[in-house]
Amino acid sequence: MLRVFQFTPLYYISLYLKFFYLLLLVSSPLHAQTNGQLWTLELKTQDGTYTGHPLLATEDHIDLLLTNGQWAQIPTKAVDHYRKESDRFISETQSRMKGELLIEFGSRYTVTGTGHYLVVHLKNSQKGWPKRFEELYRSFEQYFRVRGLALEKPPFPLVAVIFPTQQEFLKDARLRGKQLPSQVLGYYDVATNRIYLFDNQKVKKNSQEATGNNLATIIHEATHQMAFNTGVHSRFSATPRWVVEGLGTLYEAPGMWDRKLANDPKSRVNQKMLGAFRAFQQKGRPQGYFLQLIQRDRLFQTNSEAAYAESWALSFFLSETMPKEYAQYLKRTAEREIFTQYSPIDRLNDFKEFFGKSPAILENRFLQFIEKQKDHTARQK
Repeated sequence: MLRVFQFTPLYYISLYLKFFYLLLLVSSPLHAQTNGQLWTLELKTQDGTYTGHPLLATEDHIDLLLTNGQWAQIPTKAVDHYRKESDRFISETQSRMKGELLIEFGSRYTVTGTGHYLVVHLKNSQKGWPKRFEELYRSFEQYFRVRGLALEKPPFPLVAVIFPTQQEFLKDARLRGKQLPSQVLGYYDVATNRIYLFDNQKVKKNSQEATGNNLATIIHEATHQMAFNTGVHSRFSATPRWVVEGLGTLYEAPGMWDRKLANDPKSRVNQKMLGAFRAFQQKGRPQGYFLQLIQRDRLFQTNSEAAYAESWALSFFLSETMPKEYAQYLKRTAEREIFTQYSPIDRLNDFKEFFGKSPAILENRFLQFIEKQKDHTARQK
């Protein structure tokens, strides 16, 4: 041992000890959604100071939930100084976050606050965005309340950023390290906990298709954000992708978010997804396909259109025929321990616990239910 250390500068020994004590301090991650014993750590690096609750620490990096709701992954070696700032974790106020957003996006933009949201948009171009988001939140809350699932209060203001053009939207995404296909109209970012959109109606004025696609995108991405901030999904757990996208596409249907249509079963059908699912069937949907989707996410890479359609169809079937079980299943997936793997067998077993032990019987019921749904889009054409 002496031979090793006699050539090691004292600086590196102290550096090692500093990292050792830092890892010791934060190496026992607290589940942010199951206990209230959150505390605050301050980390200083050459790039700046980070303040938040430590979710996980390894020799390589520290995952920190910042007080503004963002999720930072900081290289352990970059930490120059650290200290436990508080025994509590207090998120930033809406007014402080609003000030930070005004600085971040510059003088062309303003920020409108509502009960749950901070909406970043071009000055003099509000177009009712804040009201629309707040109405979506209320309908989302009501949907789960009647199914016996009380939502958690969002721990942070929900931020939505609306760009005036597609070019600015894509440029911002590139600066955030995301290479988006040109057809993408918006996305929810788990790391920043924000939704980013652009006003598609400016691309195709007076276009019914543009208006419909724009509205569907808003609702889909807003659903992701609401679900990840109210305990329906967990930002830090391995939630099956079919669960996430199934709920997102489920909520696109007008009957899911428009209270005036809530009692109309036909309005709860996502016509676009119904058409996509039937097209998948015509191309030869394999028997038992939904079991593959339940166990693994890779189908979204090999055939994303089919995976989205199957996710919607299965989620729609479960939510309509077994609403209480569906809500409790969502809760189960959200309560998994953070940063742990969700094996295919565990995913399947959790599914069977809520929806029955016989996948073949369930699939028959599932397909029969979808077969009965009316394709109103086809009639209109």
